[in-house]
Amino acid sequence: MMRSRWTILLELDEVQRQMEQFLSHVSSLKSPELRFSSRFWEPPVDVYETEGEVVVLVELAGVDRSMIKVVLEGQVLKIYGERPKIEGEATRYHRMEISFGNFERLIELPTQVDPEKAEVRYENGFLRIVLPKLVPKTRHIEIK
Repeated sequence: MMRSRWTILLELDEVQRQMEQFLSHVSSLKSPELRFSSRFWEPPVDVYETEGEVVVLVELAGVDRSMIKVVLEGQVLKIYGERPKIEGEATRYHRMEISFGNFERLIELPTQVDPEKAEVRYENGFLRIVLPKLVPKTRHIEIK
């Protein structure tokens, strides 16, 4: 006997529902820390350029300025550091979406920049890195 297309779809839907229930149950047995932690978390980043600069904006709310490191190697910008975990007395999470611990972002820049003239500011939870573009030098070559 052949099953109809709709019957198969309904059966697949039921299997998916049961799997979601199972995974939710297994996940609830672990502490939120184990469920959501990873070696590194990645803060959100915006990268844009103006006529003369490349600007990188990183959202780092709750990270102390002293815990942030910025390194430029060639055309790769590395931003790393740590956001400490905030703990209360008897913590029982109902939702855990804010990452903590070590963070790292590697950003390939769209053009060559001058690292000597870079400016970095940290205000209101945002790290703003302004990197002036390198202007190619024009050289007149004498014809012999």
